[in-house]
Amino acid sequence: MFEMHEYVRYGSYGLFQIVGVKRKTLNNGTVKDCYVLHGVQQMKTRIETPIDNPRLRKALNRRDIDRLIMTMPAIETNWITDKKKREEEFRNALRCGDCVALVRVMKTIYTLQEEKARHGKHVSYTDHAIFEQAQQQLLEEIAFGAHIRIEEADLYIRKKLGAITRQLNRNEAANQYAKKSSPRKG
Repeated sequence: MFEMHEYVRYGSYGLFQIVGVKRKTLNNGTVKDCYVLHGVQQMKTRIETPIDNPRLRKALNRRDIDRLIMTMPAIETNWITDKKKREEEFRNALRCGDCVALVRVMKTIYTLQEEKARHGKHVSYTDHAIFEQAQQQLLEEIAFGAHIRIEEADLYIRKKLGAITRQLNRNEAANQYAKKSSPRKG
């Protein structure tokens, strides 16, 4: 359960602040406690959803964001050859709003885009649109949690990834040096 005034991600709907809790009769006749959510980006957006809605999760803070960025290089791509199954999988990632799933979608489509570009081709309109939606969701959440403008979020990610890459390169160079410098057994 979340606290009043806490910020949450509600799947693909975006980022919201919890401004209240109320009992509500749902369409199926059941009575449930529901959060009253106000949109962060779209201030006029108001949603009421059951407090046990599995698509609600706490919005990322700066520490969560930095951890996510550190894991980005290790997030595996997941190419699905069947176009309908791939689209369904990607749309599920968009609906759930899970940042790791969004990064996976983006990396997968980017990898395909690079491969196709080598042959003078492009990704499908659907894959391109899904990439754009995943990127938008990810950048919105990173900007919000890092307290920066959305226009700065991409650069924030790139700088953090650059620092990770430089550190990995230094570690690899040190390992290579240590291997060459170690005394040989004879």
